[in-house]
Amino acid sequence: MRAGLAVAALLLLLCAGGLVAAGALRRPRALPSAAPEVVCLWTSGAPVINPACDRSTQWSSRVPVEILELRDIFGDILVLPAPSLARLRDTLPPRVRVLIYSTNLHSLDFALAVERRVRPRVSVVLSDEHRRRPDHLALAAPCVMRQYADRGWEWPAHVRQLPIFTHCWDGLAPGSLADAARGYAERSLDWCFAGTPKGDRGELCAAMGRAFPSHFAGQTEPEENAQLYSTSRLALNPRGNSSLECSRAYAAMRLGCVPVGKAATWEVQEAFGRLRPRSPLLDLYADSTEGMVELAHRLLDPPFWSMVSASVRAWDAECLAELRSAVERA
Repeated sequence: MRAGLAVAALLLLLCAGGLVAAGALRRPRALPSAAPEVVCLWTSGAPVINPACDRSTQWSSRVPVEILELRDIFGDILVLPAPSLARLRDTLPPRVRVLIYSTNLHSLDFALAVERRVRPRVSVVLSDEHRRRPDHLALAAPCVMRQYADRGWEWPAHVRQLPIFTHCWDGLAPGSLADAARGYAERSLDWCFAGTPKGDRGELCAAMGRAFPSHFAGQTEPEENAQLYSTSRLALNPRGNSSLECSRAYAAMRLGCVPVGKAATWEVQEAFGRLRPRSPLLDLYADSTEGMVELAHRLLDPPFWSMVSASVRAWDAECLAELRSAVERA
């Protein structure tokens, strides 16, 4: 029943304009920035991007390559070591348009003190994958964007959810999206899963494998993932380390590979319900293993798959455009 409702919702989304013109599938250019108006706070040390992929965490004390994803949204970013507010006083610009920080590195009190000093129009809250820091919803900027959501939180009207997008371990280097528009017949695998078989992943992989023998399931190196997703029609998308929202889904979507998974309705709504524009991921989960396999059968109908594949690729560009528009409005 849940799988049938999901397919019906997807059809409504597609008919209502989920598909956009081919030109909209290209990722929009970042917001122009004539001055260092976007500031990202770090801890200490030289503000340089660490070229190695840190697989232990999405946001650590070393500047990771994930900042490239932020630059794609917000434009040029000035990364400042911020071990203390006193150390920041000589380096902070007098006004900041966008303030970015991680809850793994700085407390709410520290962020509020910086807000009072630079009066940003937008504050961006990163990390909190385990959703243990709801106090960071209390920022005072006119517009607040924060990663991850929890159904027990009271979200102020000026706070919106920021997708986690992709991680360096997803391996989507420049040029890796060249095959994103591959059609159904150009993809040799019905489904794939890149990851370890922890939790219920083994059960889900086994059920999908019995139904659809043409697949890959196992661990990969980052440089292998773009080819895997661009040659697969579906991507099994179970829970990540702690949250249903996982970078695996966003990587697959960018390459036209349709995510599918198993989760309770409330979990799906919690993870993706606050994303704007409406996320197609809301319709790509079933609440049982059998329902997930049934949904996968429906998604693998070639004409329907082609529509959904184009829709998930389009959503990425639409979401980035909406985030930039929110910054401009603020």
